[in-house]
Amino acid sequence: MVSSICGLETEYGLSCGGLTEISQLEAALDFFASCKLPGAVPWDLSRESPGMDARDNRAEASVAPSPSSLADGFMLPNGARFYVDHGHPEYCTPECRTPADLVASDVSGELLLDRCRAEYSQGRDAGRPDQLGALSLFKNNSDHKGNAYGCHENYLLTGGLYEELFRHGSKLLPSCLVPFLVSRIVICGSGKVGTECGLPAVDYQISQRADFIETLIGLQTTWRRPLINTRDEPHADRSKHRRLHVIPGDSNMAEWSTYLKAGCTLALLAMLEDGVALPDQTLFDPITALRTFSRDPACRAEAELQTGIRRRAIDIQSEIADCAESWAGRPGIPEWMREVVRNWSAVLDALRRDPMELRDRLDWVIKLHFLQEWRRKRGVGWDDPRLTELEIRYHDISPQSSVYHLLRRTGRVRRIVADETVVQAAITALPGTRARLRSDTMRDQKAISATWSCITTAEGKTLSFPEEYGLCDG
Repeated sequence: MVSSICGLETEYGLSCGGLTEISQLEAALDFFASCKLPGAVPWDLSRESPGMDARDNRAEASVAPSPSSLADGFMLPNGARFYVDHGHPEYCTPECRTPADLVASDVSGELLLDRCRAEYSQGRDAGRPDQLGALSLFKNNSDHKGNAYGCHENYLLTGGLYEELFRHGSKLLPSCLVPFLVSRIVICGSGKVGTECGLPAVDYQISQRADFIETLIGLQTTWRRPLINTRDEPHADRSKHRRLHVIPGDSNMAEWSTYLKAGCTLALLAMLEDGVALPDQTLFDPITALRTFSRDPACRAEAELQTGIRRRAIDIQSEIADCAESWAGRPGIPEWMREVVRNWSAVLDALRRDPMELRDRLDWVIKLHFLQEWRRKRGVGWDDPRLTELEIRYHDISPQSSVYHLLRRTGRVRRIVADETVVQAAITALPGTRARLRSDTMRDQKAISATWSCITTAEGKTLSFPEEYGLCDG
């Protein structure tokens, strides 16, 4: 079975007083410059190659690395990267071996960024004239003003599977990966009030990213966003390892949504590596199907397959999950993967019965249930502007002002990891990956720069890390 290395990159929304006078990028850099990051090491952007396209193995000059600057950020002592991307603070988790580890590392990013936010606010309260007004950070994907920002997933693949996915004429992409990602939103969508991008109005939809996915395949991530991203930057020996860069997913507050988002994707990829025959579910129009599924919180909407058959998102997911149940019974499949498959199937069964059964686990259902209760108590419709504000506040990472954290404190949200695990993940990388090697090395030696695969010391030595530990994100 393929190694389970995975990671997340989350761009955070930022709101603060003073944005009428300076740009979003200037505000983000001002916040970033104020962050206290003990033990952090400057990032070496010269080793990046984000413009390599999986379709033709050529680099595109328009997305080549920029000159080194503050925005390039740092490698943190826990093996994560923190920087500014297009005006958004971005946290990249270290490499993780299981979905539960990924949840812990992802939530540790919220913890670290909220500490920086609190320190920034304390400096402002102390009367520092060089700082902006009150600042909030949101783990969401759009600002309801037409601007979108992403949560990108990364998965380790063998070179053989990666090349097969992107080989011209291959059926794996359209018949399997595309319908999987399109239908997966019913599990890991984060929920959204209304629509953007000039699309027809809707009260509530499942996915925040659905409005912003415009094309099927492409290298770009910030314009004409594709469902399938072709960035071919493995951060490792490409003859052994490749990185699948997944960009249409939502940022999640609910730990169950993050756990299942990564877990079912790891299961799918592992089945492909094992040569499991999966059903051909090629969609007639994947982008339209994505938006159709997103606009139906009842999960009854159907999309047309190339065969003319119409299927619900739950149906597409269930066919893959059924294959996963049979596959997970094979010898050598780790118990954590078997648990992922059991939970995946159980969640699909609940969605089929009534999505509201998952109002304590999945983001889009948690949020929908909260907003419906809020509306009923006040007798207002979906056009009430306060609903948009509440929806955004759901994603506030500050425990004092977040709707999600309020629901969590009052026992209305189930969790995957303990607070102690999250705190530990904010200090050092979890075991079993080269991220732990980086983390340990940064503590033991004086480093002057770092990347996912190596660290440069003050003595000028470059320490590389074994590639059998696999891929990282970034």
